[in-house]
Amino acid sequence: MDVGAGECQFFQHLTERGWHGVYRPIDAVIDGTDLEGWAPSFDVHWIVCIETVEHLRFPWRLIDVMIRRAHHGVILTTPNAESVDVIACDPTHVSIVHAGDLTRAGFTVERHSWFGVPEDSLLAWRRA
Repeated sequence: MDVGAGECQFFQHLTERGWHGVYRPIDAVIDGTDLEGWAPSFDVHWIVCIETVEHLRFPWRLIDVMIRRAHHGVILTTPNAESVDVIACDPTHVSIVHAGDLTRAGFTVERHSWFGVPEDSLLAWRRA
């Protein structure tokens, strides 16, 4: 499941590399889903959430839902507040998710330079 799938770039990335499987995109652009109150009605193997939680007023509500519903794990990315001003770098950003909070929630966190500033992004994953 791709939560906050946008235009499904992750699916394109997977299929270009030969992946075959069930892909479920969730996003307001696709199906009108409001992620502030969304929860899936079924469990899934994996949930990926790329550059989404910083757009939510209550990101931990969604993170907790994803943890509960993913049988194998959750993968998410978000800007790294230790390197960039998360709120100022995009007018649609409303929340900051810190690396330490993700670590305390059981995620393994790595810092990456994806947008041009050293360690500007967090990649976090948690196995169920």
